[in-house]
Amino acid sequence: MTLIAAFRQQETPVLVGDFLVTANGAERGSRKKICRIAENFAIGWTGNLVVAEKVVSELRNSLAGTKVSVADVEGLLTVKAPDSFGALHVHLIGWILGPPDVCFLWNSQWPQQLFEAPYHYDGTGGSSFIKQAGEGGGGSLPGVAGVRIVLYPVTLLMMNEITSRTNRAQGFGYGYEILYGVESKFEYLDDLTWIFAQARFSAAGKHLATQGVVRFYSYRALGELSVLQLHEDAGMKRDVIEPPYAVDETEVRAVIERMARPDQMPAIGSRLCLAMDLVRDADHAKPSLDLSSHHHKMARRAEPRG
Repeated sequence: MTLIAAFRQQETPVLVGDFLVTANGAERGSRKKICRIAENFAIGWTGNLVVAEKVVSELRNSLAGTKVSVADVEGLLTVKAPDSFGALHVHLIGWILGPPDVCFLWNSQWPQQLFEAPYHYDGTGGSSFIKQAGEGGGGSLPGVAGVRIVLYPVTLLMMNEITSRTNRAQGFGYGYEILYGVESKFEYLDDLTWIFAQARFSAAGKHLATQGVVRFYSYRALGELSVLQLHEDAGMKRDVIEPPYAVDETEVRAVIERMARPDQMPAIGSRLCLAMDLVRDADHAKPSLDLSSHHHKMARRAEPRG
């Protein structure tokens, strides 16, 4: 399954998606779950990958490079028959930037309508994300300044990749990315690094030690390709993650060549996110997470370095 979330954060349209692909309950690799179809049109998908590739490719071939309207999307999606893909199906969730901005859901098994709402969540991770991020909020920080708030729940999800990986057991995770709308076009919240640590305190509340986890993740968006880097004791692993439509092979090769150059692909991104477990009673036989801390974890920093 997957995690797709479309909502407003501090007045800004946001789209969040994971990378994990599963089949029959088993992990089958990675694929981008959110992507830009045009500057003002972004979607996420959940369901069957083969169906998603057909539908998303059709949208991109028809709408890339245009100023997309709701009527354009309806003209391509709502004319499909409910049995177009047999027993297979796909859900699309997305934003069309206006004004007005429109958040919609489309179900291939009920294709004749776009379901518009202030927000949409889908996939096995949808309910988990809404518990952490809420439905988005108002405020007066449009653009990237407000979107950085979304890094808090995403950082908690990334921390799960380091610790229990319970999200993987539910069929979503591996990595995540964020699209946000600013000045009538979508941008990726890019060049991120997640680092994890544990602060230990005695029963009396004295700080004993802070220790980093020897594993961290970095994420970069290169056009419509995404790169996830895992750094750990055994070395570094990199994954070039493709969208659900055909990508020019020369573009993929260019990314792979760039990855081979440390000056072009540094280990640490310009936005550093630190998540920390707070452990109390660490001087006792049975220490525990500090239940007074929000979600037991804290996203300490998500700002550009330097």
